[in-house]
Amino acid sequence: DSYYVFYEKNFSDTYQITMSCIDLSEFKPFSESFEALFNQIQSIGISNKFSSISKSRSDTKSFGTFATDVIYDLVDINELIDNLDSSYNEKEKLKASLKKLVSCSKTNMKNATGLSVYFPYKDMVAAQELIESGEPVSFSKSYSEFVKEFFYSFNNGGEFTQGLENNGSELSSDKDKTDFEYILSDKELENFASAKYYIFRKATFVKGDENYCLMFGSNDVTLEGNRLLASYKNKAFYAHEGILNKTQSIPVPLFEDENSTPENRLYTIPVVLQTFPEDIADWDIQSAQLRVKTSDSSDDVSIIDAVPLSTDEEKDELAPKQLLDINDYEVISFPGFIRQPTRYKNGKLKPLSEWESGIGSEGTEIKIKNKLNFKKKFIPIESEHYYCVFSIQDVHGKIHMSDFIEMTF
Repeated sequence: DSYYVFYEKNFSDTYQITMSCIDLSEFKPFSESFEALFNQIQSIGISNKFSSISKSRSDTKSFGTFATDVIYDLVDINELIDNLDSSYNEKEKLKASLKKLVSCSKTNMKNATGLSVYFPYKDMVAAQELIESGEPVSFSKSYSEFVKEFFYSFNNGGEFTQGLENNGSELSSDKDKTDFEYILSDKELENFASAKYYIFRKATFVKGDENYCLMFGSNDVTLEGNRLLASYKNKAFYAHEGILNKTQSIPVPLFEDENSTPENRLYTIPVVLQTFPEDIADWDIQSAQLRVKTSDSSDDVSIIDAVPLSTDEEKDELAPKQLLDINDYEVISFPGFIRQPTRYKNGKLKPLSEWESGIGSEGTEIKIKNKLNFKKKFIPIESEHYYCVFSIQDVHGKIHMSDFIEMTF
């Protein structure tokens, strides 16, 4: 227990900690129960329950991400069981055998009970390669077949209309609270799986009517009935130089971690770290994600660490790169990358991944020796136009985008 106690005492509000012990003598009865559940799912038919299964997967946390750009699509088995439709009566038998298999489990996380399994959802390219190479999960034939059928159903779903059905009258913002609302149609609600929202700032220095800096992204969206609700208040972070007592004029781009909570808000900030020693051969420029934390009840923002981004040549490495110490660098930049929205012929926005990029960036940079910290503001302090866009995923993984909802301060 000393391992867990040490990390729980020193890092519980910064890192997610899990430690479990597996009783291998219980694996055979567990695997038999596991096989029985997915045999039952297969017998009922995945196509008959696809929407329910896909929503269950969407609601289940993914584990196994060792860097910001690598996804393994592992899910906690117990949470997956809980999220599956209650009509599967083999669920409780599997939960009982799982409890015996995981003889000891300690964690500071919700929905982490000690054992995970591969369930493709976020990285379907890797899933296709794995499925085409053979059995995706070797210990269970029924689950392997389930994964294959889910994969093909997920990717071969019917084509949806280009862009969301709703018009601008169904998009609204509360100008005083920077709250946003989107009303789902009956069809969108029926096929709804999950949603994110993004905040854009109209580009200032790179001219063009359709140039926007991506400033914020989060999946902290609430579904109330057929209403999607989101808010940008207290989420504008400004880089501040402590020694100079100088706050930068525009917020840093900020993206909320899916494990964030009101008590422990976790964010990543895209940065470029630079150092320029006398010998030009030793110059170092490193792209990274700066991880920070705060809470809704505090104005303090703490730096956790800096995760280096992998280059194209490093994408196939099996081990994570070492975390960076920002104090090893001289300058830190906060680039706000510019996107140009692309639209379907009917004028509706295409998914963010299909927008034009590589246009440039707008942002700030400061010297790290001037004591970097962050100031949190209720709303952005500058006068440029800000906009919210909802990104909605349906049960087949199709992405629908709302139009721009303007904030007025």
